[in-house]
Order: sequence, then C-alpha cells, then structure tokens
Amino acid sequence: MRVLGGGVVLLCALACGIGKQGESGMKWSEPMTLVSVVAGDASCYVTLRKADGVEVPYDGSFDLCPGAPSDATGWIGHEVVAELVIEGVMAGSCEGDPECADKEYVTFVKALALAH
Repeated sequence: MRVLGGGVVLLCALACGIGKQGESGMKWSEPMTLVSVVAGDASCYVTLRKADGVEVPYDGSFDLCPGAPSDATGWIGHEVVAELVIEGVMAGSCEGDPECADKEYVTFVKALALAH
C-alpha cells in the first residue's frame, strides 16, 4: 500500500475508529473518494466523500498539501483510506496568527493511502 503523509500514530480516539485497524496498529477509515486538498492557515484541508455521497471536511497534515513532500492532489477523484487521529490544531479564534497558542482538538487526517 502506498501511503502519503506519515508519522507514527500514538493515539486514535473512538471518533476515528470507523475503519479497520491494520497489522501495524494504525486506524484507517473505510474507503472514501478524495474530493479536495487545500493548504490552510491551521492545517491542510482535506475533503473526503463517503460511500453514501456525504462530503466530510477534515483538517490534515501539511505534508498532504499541494507542493508538499506527500502532495495528495494527484489522488483527487480516487478512492483512498485515511489514517485518522485526534490532533490539536490552531483554534479558529487565532484567525491565522502564528503567535496564537490556542488549540482545538479535531479528527485529523495524518496520512492517505490508495484503497486499491
């Protein structure tokens, strides 16, 4: 399986336990279609479409952003699985201020892999 993103998963809350646990212990989502990957202030914004057609926006690793080492834009329109973890990101109240220390905890896309 080719994986974009990276890092070792130390924690995955029940909110991200919607998929399968692989041999390595990482939690992976069910297959979803990658809709978009956009660089943002607090994270890389990743939108995935579930099998029922519902699009779900996630904060994701900057490594997945366009031009980054694990740029996922080439997989837009393809079925992927996501490694989901709970991660602290810059709070919306920071309004992109890099000096702001406020965090909020979200379900976060740590890595993507092609589903097939």
